[in-house]
Amino acid sequence: MVLFVFNIVVLIIFALAMVVAAFGFVQTKDRLFLFEALLVACFLLDTFIIFAAEFLFNTYPNVGPEYNFISAPEVKIVFFVIRQLAYLLVAKELFGLEYPKWLYGIFPLLFVLYWNIYAQVAVSVSRFPAWVFYTVMQAYLLVLVIFCSRTERARESSNLKRLLRISLVFLALIVAFDLVWLFDLNELNPFIAIMGIAYENNIFETALHVMYCIFIIGSVLKRFDERLKERERPSGTLSEEGVEAAIKDLRLTKREEEVFRLLLEDCSYQEICDTLVVSMSTVKSHAHNIYDKAGCSRRSDLRRLVSSRSHS
Repeated sequence: MVLFVFNIVVLIIFALAMVVAAFGFVQTKDRLFLFEALLVACFLLDTFIIFAAEFLFNTYPNVGPEYNFISAPEVKIVFFVIRQLAYLLVAKELFGLEYPKWLYGIFPLLFVLYWNIYAQVAVSVSRFPAWVFYTVMQAYLLVLVIFCSRTERARESSNLKRLLRISLVFLALIVAFDLVWLFDLNELNPFIAIMGIAYENNIFETALHVMYCIFIIGSVLKRFDERLKERERPSGTLSEEGVEAAIKDLRLTKREEEVFRLLLEDCSYQEICDTLVVSMSTVKSHAHNIYDKAGCSRRSDLRRLVSSRSHS
């Protein structure tokens, strides 16, 4: 009963995160929302397969494998590959990573790799192929987390930095759980384990996915709220020509230009942090450099500077 309630709660969280992300994409056309919705959909469908298989075998213990269509390995492997593609796309948008186009060609190869490993699991009496099957997936996410942690956005945002650190901890726990589960429980058949039934759900992997969903819900709502505020905020009388001229005269860097434009829109420092996904100290540092280059200390002076460039 406890497991049943737990699975229902997890499915509700996944469904809510998917709906929120999809709604954000419909309203803003931000591709990050679309990729996050795809990622959570993979969480949802994979968890549903496990939950449905457990429910079926607990309710009807005499059901044979030939009727267990929901645990078909090819279905789970497709979800795994799509989930890893979604991870890559989310990281690209969230952390500003740049990938060569050929990288996307590895996903059909991943499907072949997983299928071949599964074939070894089905015929082997050893649990090692099953452990490899799960560990390859965690290794993929580990490499992606490491690449994300080296980006400028990860260094400047305390929230993203915290998310990556927690991910590393959970990945270590997931691998450790798989080791104990696959090698110490002698009564567990590796073929049954790889099919995704009989309470085989890794609790730490589920917790990691729930954490990602909570982060997605919070970040989507925050970014969606910021976009609504931007639409409601009056544009003022500053011309784009004057803004561009001021940026050129002050010789602002790309990041300083972004902060400069938000300062002209009367955004608070916290709003700038949320919009650019950077820390408060970074925003203050850029603002200080802007004021120093402009030779002023107030936003009204910056607006007058831009207005003067508009008429020059």
